[in-house]
Amino acid sequence: MVDLKLNRSIYLARRDKFYLLAANHLCEDFLTYPLSRCSEYIDLILKFFIIAKQQALYSMRGKDIDENINVDESNFFKSLELVIEELNASRIILKHNEIIRKKDSFLTRFIGEISFSEPQIDSSKMIVDIIIKHVRVIAFRLTERFEELRKKCFASLTEEQKIRYNMMFDYDENIKEIK
Repeated sequence: MVDLKLNRSIYLARRDKFYLLAANHLCEDFLTYPLSRCSEYIDLILKFFIIAKQQALYSMRGKDIDENINVDESNFFKSLELVIEELNASRIILKHNEIIRKKDSFLTRFIGEISFSEPQIDSSKMIVDIIIKHVRVIAFRLTERFEELRKKCFASLTEEQKIRYNMMFDYDENIKEIK
């Protein structure tokens, strides 16, 4: 039988690394970027949060640690799901806005040009701004709790696991592939 706890330190390190990357990128002023670049930036942040969520799930498997950590890890995982859903909503609105604005999009080729006034198009951007600001507030508060959780989880590791955690946390090759 496979010991699922064996790689817990690696999954924790990757969860922590990608969460911090996502949270740091979320602080950038990307809402001022042109529409397509803003959308690409949200995609990147989304990728980081999704990887953090996957690693959070993997790190929770097969553990026999403090019950408080279990509850906190589960709540952190659910919080990541919420952030990901909101970022997806903003991404979808931006993508739709891009399609509507393009004169040669598949939509205009198929059904003809759609006439939207600038205020209608700008309202989509305003909705995205509101969603991103909301996500930033959640992420700011979540990061405070995350740091507590990170310390608890790290403290629960053996010395050998802490070495593995630090090695994986400092390993940057995986990030290059995503960007």
